[in-house]
Amino acid sequence: MSNGTSKPRRVLQLGGALIAVVALVASVTAIASAQTAQSRYFSGVITGPDFCIEDSLGGPRTYPFDQDRDGVADICSLPTTRRATVARQNAMELLALDFVARFGQLYSYECTDVRETYGSDERAKELLDECAAPREADAAGVPIPPVPASRTSPALATTWPSGFFSGPVVTSSTFCLNRSLGGPVTYPLDVNGDNVADICSLPTTRRATVARQNALERLAAERNTFFESLFASECARLINVTFGEGAEANDECADREAGTGRPLPGDDDEDDGGSGGSG
Repeated sequence: MSNGTSKPRRVLQLGGALIAVVALVASVTAIASAQTAQSRYFSGVITGPDFCIEDSLGGPRTYPFDQDRDGVADICSLPTTRRATVARQNAMELLALDFVARFGQLYSYECTDVRETYGSDERAKELLDECAAPREADAAGVPIPPVPASRTSPALATTWPSGFFSGPVVTSSTFCLNRSLGGPVTYPLDVNGDNVADICSLPTTRRATVARQNALERLAAERNTFFESLFASECARLINVTFGEGAEANDECADREAGTGRPLPGDDDEDDGGSGGSG
């Protein structure tokens, strides 16, 4: 009797154990497959999930893109056309000029969230950049001061010496703009002092540039009505400009009607009280 009842029990136990083993193997295989796919995706030119963020110079975030569909990301790509990205960046820069006080606050808040350093070679500059004072105040537990208005605007190129763009690298006044991917504009810099620009450089540290860009994004979200009007105006200004991309026919600038010009602060519902209009 006991032998007759124990055999089915053993069969059930063995069956349950077999199912458990199969499930475990399937689970391990799935995890290994996912990890392999993840590691493969970043095993080429793009070596990790932060590669494109690092390569964006604090500007509009570029994303890993598998151009030849071999399962390995090979380029960092903008989510829209360069024309629309440039128009959007210009609109955010103009918005920051209209809401200087609020932008200075957002800039300082973002400084406290950004990475502490972008490397030992940047450290000396980071001690004096726009984020230094806000981070020091945050660490001390005292009110965080806004980034001063004098440091919220980028260094704008006005006049350049004759022959400044005659070198083989930086060949024109728009060379660095064209390589900024619509992000924070990089500027011609003469490294060796021979009066010929040889690299495109950010006007401040990468840490402060990342914080500044995040602040621009936040301000655009807060002042969406103003931002949309500025965006439309910039698109209208660039509507006949092309960067040679076929997608421009259907990008955000193509979809927007011609703008009516830059809005000025003054609406009680929009103005933050301490901002200065740039006219």
